Amino acid sequence: MSDDRRSVMASTFRAWWQSLVELEPNTRAPGNVLNTGALLAFLAETGARRGAIVTAAAPGHHTPDSAPELNPNFDWNGEIALGPDAPIADLERASGISEQAPLA
Repeated sequence: MSDDRRSVMASTFRAWWQSLVELEPNTRAPGNVLNTGALLAFLAETGARRGAIVTAAAPGHHTPDSAPELNPNFDWNGEIALGPDAPIADLERASGISEQAPLA
């Protein structure tokens, strides 16, 4: 599948989030345009619109106690629409997880 794919498996989205949240925000994988912080911001914004991410703070104003988190009540068996400009290649390189990899 190409980088213009508009959605990914929800399990892939979750794996990207879990992988990236553990990295320093200024980390940039070789070949990436965006650093980890920008990729997490994209996932947080997209996930919040889709119900996959929950946060207690206003967008862009996170404190350690109000940082975005995965929504445990979200249907992680479906797909999440990312949009046509999703940085899928950067997400794959930064996390080491392909959008095509079958995840449990």
